Amino acid sequence: MVKKNLDNIDLIDYQYLLISSALIAIWLMTDIFGLIEKNNWVFWSKIMQYEPHRFFTSTIIHADAEHLLLNLGGIVVARAIFKRLGMRNNYLFLLLTIFLIPSSTLLMWIWERVVSNPNSAALGFSGVIYGIDAFLLLCGIYGKNRFFGIPINIYKNYQVQQSMIVLTIIGQIWNFSGGVSIVGHNSGFVAGIILFLIS
Repeated sequence: MVKKNLDNIDLIDYQYLLISSALIAIWLMTDIFGLIEKNNWVFWSKIMQYEPHRFFTSTIIHADAEHLLLNLGGIVVARAIFKRLGMRNNYLFLLLTIFLIPSSTLLMWIWERVVSNPNSAALGFSGVIYGIDAFLLLCGIYGKNRFFGIPINIYKNYQVQQSMIVLTIIGQIWNFSGGVSIVGHNSGFVAGIILFLIS
């Protein structure tokens, strides 16, 4: 049985609404009201070690309204897939987001500093979306009983597995459309796999 509040909103949905509302509020502060200077928050591989707040802030700001809407769409898709998997935890999406923000950014920074581009810049929630994609893909294939000791009781699901394979392929094709951070997206994807395996 699904718990609902007096307004008939599924309590599980508050975690998606909270994350989405925070992203929208920050976009309003950066793009509409000019209260936050984006350049002080973006991922910039050259200075991350001197300004570690960027490991957290670069994920929650967006280039423009279209960028924000694409990532909000990713949250909507994630919600639908979690529902299809029968996820009944009120905090799992929120916890995944909290873990994926610094871990995906850290992996991106390590890759950019060591292998690719020591002076790269990036921003946006896409890495988290890709991390959740990886986590959902593995849940569809294997199921998952616990997340760091918290019961989540997600059972493997062939339809979700197939859907996530298609979405993952589309996401990888999208990486080559230009104007996106391939390293940022795939760092998130790898972080999602690691999170699934260690939790």
